[in-house]
Amino acid sequence: MTLKRIAELSGVSPATVSNILNNKGKFSQATRDRVYEVVARESYEINGLARDLRRKSTGIIALCLESLKGPFFSELIEGVQEGVRSANYNFIVASSYGGVDSSAYKMLNEQRVDGAIIFAPSMPDDMLLTLAKKIPLIVLDRQISHDNINTILLNNATGINQIINYCIEHNFTKIGYISGIGFHYDNKQRLQSFKDALNHHGLSLATEYMFEGDFTIQAGREVAEKLYQSNNFPEVMVCANDEMAIGLIASLQDVGVNIPEHMSVVGFDNLTIGTLLKPRLATVSHCKFDLGVLAVTNLLDTLAGNHPDNVVVETEFVYRESLK
Repeated sequence: MTLKRIAELSGVSPATVSNILNNKGKFSQATRDRVYEVVARESYEINGLARDLRRKSTGIIALCLESLKGPFFSELIEGVQEGVRSANYNFIVASSYGGVDSSAYKMLNEQRVDGAIIFAPSMPDDMLLTLAKKIPLIVLDRQISHDNINTILLNNATGINQIINYCIEHNFTKIGYISGIGFHYDNKQRLQSFKDALNHHGLSLATEYMFEGDFTIQAGREVAEKLYQSNNFPEVMVCANDEMAIGLIASLQDVGVNIPEHMSVVGFDNLTIGTLLKPRLATVSHCKFDLGVLAVTNLLDTLAGNHPDNVVVETEFVYRESLK
């Protein structure tokens, strides 16, 4: 019997169940009675280790990020904030920059938080495995195995495949790609999915339309300059994230290149800012806010002594006017 199942049978959230079982928060007697009735009926026993953890609880969850700027992370942070809001927890955002000297590593290593959500690809696996011996981790940026680590990852292939399928259906064969930071898990997954999708449709990789970026708007601007100078454009440029796509579009428009008449552009992440462009940015959608909420839910479940399953979040292509 898991925390989630008790919550479902009680008609409350997992966070509420966790707080009631650990005698935290203010809830009506009727709610408490309902939860304890389910616990008694299902013969649920609170894990002893979980009780020990709660007695030593700091009441704080850490969100460890590689960068503290950019619209992607702001939506994720809002989701984490919503997740902890009703759970009688606080959360703190920490940067992983600096490795073992970073604020994130020091905070987790010294167990100043009850658990952590990790979106910091530059933190090496061995560092996370060491930290997982001390506190539970929810990891959003790689595949990694440990009893005290739960992963939530994107199915990058679905969205990329849908983009390429659209291109084929509309007779586009000159398709370029701007990748992000090479070692990032999501970047590698998106690039490989792009190559596999082209191969599936019998298209060869056009190396003259392949570029390396770093997920920033500036990277998109730099690719735009190269395309403009060469005067050799693909029919469609797929970007590994929206920020690079935004930089690409803005710079090409500055020099009179019309989007999508001259070249179509597709991003990835479905950032709100993409809907404000003219033309609006076609992209691949996954909800960063919901990702944050889910990460908190699974972390609280782990702190309660349960073992939530690893999760794969689906992605979906969103057509907008930057694509013919």
